[in-house]
Amino acid sequence: MGQVDSGTPFVPGVTQLQPGQGTATQLVPNAPPVPDIQIGPGQSVPGAPPSSTTITRPTFLSAFLQNLAPALGGAMMAPRGSGFAGGFAGGFAGIEQQNRYDQNLAMQRTEQERKSLLEQSTIQNQQSEKALRDAEIENYKRKPADKFLTTFADASGNQTALFQSPSGSPYTVKVGSAKLPEEMQPLGGDKVAQLNDALSQRWNVLNQGTAPPSAFMLQPNATQKDFERVDKLLEATERARGTKAQQEETRALREQAAAIANQGKAEKPVVAYDRKTGQRVLSTAGDYKGAGLTNPVSVSETDIDKESAATRQFNDVQMNVSRYKNAVEQAAGISNDDMQAITRALSSEKFTTGAVNQIPGIAIRGEQRNEMLKAAGITEMSPEAQDVLFGYLRAKGSIIAFQKALTQVGRTSKEALEIEMNNLPSPVMGTTAAGKQLEAFQENIDTASQGLTKVPWLENPKDVRARIEGQGQAQAKAKQDAANTATGQYTDPQKTHKVGEQVIFKGKLLRITRIYRDGSFDMQ
Repeated sequence: MGQVDSGTPFVPGVTQLQPGQGTATQLVPNAPPVPDIQIGPGQSVPGAPPSSTTITRPTFLSAFLQNLAPALGGAMMAPRGSGFAGGFAGGFAGIEQQNRYDQNLAMQRTEQERKSLLEQSTIQNQQSEKALRDAEIENYKRKPADKFLTTFADASGNQTALFQSPSGSPYTVKVGSAKLPEEMQPLGGDKVAQLNDALSQRWNVLNQGTAPPSAFMLQPNATQKDFERVDKLLEATERARGTKAQQEETRALREQAAAIANQGKAEKPVVAYDRKTGQRVLSTAGDYKGAGLTNPVSVSETDIDKESAATRQFNDVQMNVSRYKNAVEQAAGISNDDMQAITRALSSEKFTTGAVNQIPGIAIRGEQRNEMLKAAGITEMSPEAQDVLFGYLRAKGSIIAFQKALTQVGRTSKEALEIEMNNLPSPVMGTTAAGKQLEAFQENIDTASQGLTKVPWLENPKDVRARIEGQGQAQAKAKQDAANTATGQYTDPQKTHKVGEQVIFKGKLLRITRIYRDGSFDMQ
């Protein structure tokens, strides 16, 4: 047991020790004699002998014994019944908790060393000033011909006094150094303001709308060491927050299924049959009878995860199909120009190969997406036509998830995908025909999702359909109400017009773009 010298140099106030590390200081062997340090005329102190400080690490046995107690403590805190895996994970959690505690101590030691260096520098300044005053006093005690002239700092930053001997020749006396190390010199107001702005932006990445605490901001007289300390504190906070969020998410998923299994036989998870809905429901061995369920079957956490994954895949398909259906119903009566634009977009190889998987353009730059949409004629479409086109592409893309949910395999054949994709109506088919084909495809989804197990933390496809299509119906009603009360810019009581018709108005040739319920119209 003990420590082993790693040979890595240790710089006080700069190097931060990791958990379990220490330092060892020893004199440099065979070093030449160190001259005395002059502090005034005829005065000196012995020079400090050369020494080196290195970082030490614990031996294997020491590291094992140091981590044994935290590991045992973490293992004892694992939930009862979690078995070897829970104890093993708890042991690592205990070690990690001890490491964070040691890191906090190391950061406190580093901060204390920085303060010590600053105090030493302050003491050196005071000693230099005292030595200078002593030198001036000593000058007054000299003979009148031994004259004190001035003080200055040499190339090394040492304060030096200049005297004139009785013979008239000048001489100097080194009185000490008053210059702080570069890393401990103030950064200056402009640089501090710039760094504080960068730290605030970094803080707002994970804490939008809140100002960073004062501990993460630099003071007006801050040094480079202060900035490095704040940077490390902020990095440690970000890393700890990410770890906590990941742990909470993992814990929430495990608690949903494991909390039932860990409460005894009566809380063992089962899947039972609900006669009212004709659906399997996740329950417990002690609760399924009271809920009116029958035919229980024991399930594991893996089974529950598989059912949850299948439900998510069917929900994704249902969401995109219902949104496409809403868009088709709201696009009734779109113009022939929109129909032709949709046809051109679907026949554009650049659009269909580059945009189908990129809508709404997350994986490409905004200007590239805009150019692509413009080239395909999408920017010239009406909003209803755009909704139909994008709804079709999303529904078509969800066919892959539909196939995975049906087959429960990661990959499917190209032929099977083409068959399912052909079941989706084309956006240019027309509202009536498209509605019938969508209803047929909806029957496929309803039939395939009948065997899903209802889990309490997820919607089922029927719920998703009711929610999405209900929203579409509400939007369609609001749009229709607005259209019933809307009126155009122009009226012609003598003649009935149609969209696209050209009219000469006040000597200008205009085209009718929209006709309202009251017979008024817009032109451009």
